Amino acid sequence: MFLSQVALVLAALIAAQQPEVPADAAKPSSGEITKDQAEALRSTCGSRRFETTADVTANGKMRRTKITLCAAESDTSADWISKLEKAAAQIKAHPTFPDATKEKLQEELRAEIARVKTAQAFGVDASTKPFANATPTPPVSPPSEPITTSPRLQPKSPLADFNALPPLPTAPAVADASTKAAVPSRRGPQLSVQCALLGIDRVYRCGVLATDERLVIRATEPFNGAVTLRFTRTDSDKIAEVPFASQSLRAGQTARVGVPKAICKGRIRAEFELEAVTPAINGGRSGERLGSFEARCGD
Repeated sequence: MFLSQVALVLAALIAAQQPEVPADAAKPSSGEITKDQAEALRSTCGSRRFETTADVTANGKMRRTKITLCAAESDTSADWISKLEKAAAQIKAHPTFPDATKEKLQEELRAEIARVKTAQAFGVDASTKPFANATPTPPVSPPSEPITTSPRLQPKSPLADFNALPPLPTAPAVADASTKAAVPSRRGPQLSVQCALLGIDRVYRCGVLATDERLVIRATEPFNGAVTLRFTRTDSDKIAEVPFASQSLRAGQTARVGVPKAICKGRIRAEFELEAVTPAINGGRSGERLGSFEARCGD
């Protein structure tokens, strides 16, 4: 696989400042660089790295190219943010990039900048790998005991037995087929989805999920029934399910969930749909849709 010279401009925005890159790898003569030359550039990256893919035009043909931005080991978070912002500005002004490619890359860079700024506000050094200075949070696993909510019983009135007489029988209502078809199905669990950095409590709107981010699922209303989170990878049959509640949900119940390995398997990036599924609704065949998301998958 070859990288176009256009991609090299982005890959070298930061890496080219480092003198360790061989001259023949940093300055291709034919307009393209080989895979070995591209790896030589990436090998000079420090602990901060931003990787994505984009459709660019090279030699009159559209091709999908891997783009890498990296910082020197000595760069601070502020230096990294500044370089990401400069990269976004250069992409916006690039004369040959398609508008869709520019919009995609700028959106991803803005999400990366917001992620690094959030980590900087908490005094944590963010990289594309989990924070070196943060205490790792273990992945959410299904509870060993069922989550149950015991209802509070009201004291029984002395006259309760007398008040419990059955009502007089009435003739059953006859409904036609059209009335039966119009009856709505039962409402599913109501959940909200936000994102948070690994080891950080603050939540924010999700962008493209990095490997050190988690989905924060929160119940906005109580729900009587088991709930499972179903991940479905777009344009494939890959499905992964993560238990959320074994019997019922209480309002405010929260779980932090990473993207399952089955969704990311064999992909650099993965798009997926997220649903809250429960056997009480349509037999568990479909559920309450929570949204579409995209994740950068680890090596």
